[in-house]
Amino acid sequence: GIELHFLGRIPNKDIESLWSEITLLLSTAKEESFGISLREAEMSGTRVIAFTNSGTSLNKDLFPEGIVLFEDLRSAFDALGQEHSKNQILSMSIQRKFRKTQEEINLNSIKTMVASWGVPR
Repeated sequence: GIELHFLGRIPNKDIESLWSEITLLLSTAKEESFGISLREAEMSGTRVIAFTNSGTSLNKDLFPEGIVLFEDLRSAFDALGQEHSKNQILSMSIQRKFRKTQEEINLNSIKTMVASWGVPR
């Protein structure tokens, strides 16, 4: 069977060390604007199953190998069973790819923000 643990709110200082213990992240949020926890999970090698919304769809576009989206309870359970049977973390090459993509997103966001200030370079 599948063993699930609800961890509740986790302090920021504990999150990074916890990713190594998590094999699958199930996100049931109906709305997700940016999906930082999903991206953290993927960059740590944790596979993600998430409810389809604008934030998770964007995440799927950026990191297609790391996330499975669902639209209803039946497809969530189907995805959970399929992903659980893999019982493995994402490969190191995929994790590196996710990190590189996220670093590029971060850099572009910073450049856009600084440009909006009208500060000469």
